[in-house]
Amino acid sequence: MTRVELSPRRRSITQAAQADGFEFHLTIGFDDLGHPKEVFADGAKYGTQMSALLSDVCVIISRSLQCGTSPQQLAKSLGRVPDPMVGEGADRPASAIGVIIAALIQEAENLRGAV
Repeated sequence: MTRVELSPRRRSITQAAQADGFEFHLTIGFDDLGHPKEVFADGAKYGTQMSALLSDVCVIISRSLQCGTSPQQLAKSLGRVPDPMVGEGADRPASAIGVIIAALIQEAENLRGAV
């Protein structure tokens, strides 16, 4: 797969996210068609294992998106756990990685709905 090079100026959004009590911020960058193509996560104390993990995961996700993998394809392979706060049969991402992918999917849908 060929990696798509992004334009130097592109639309992005930043939002708060949470995974099992861990709070962080996501910045999602979009291509000219409104598809998410990069993601950055920030919030873990710099120099910690969580900070390094989030940074590395965002690089892997961004590279996958730029090579043509959709957020939906990534989400299909990730774990989910029951969400008793929502009700019977509801589930949520099992990790911060799943939360990041879910945010990519949601923001892409929001962007397409706004156009």
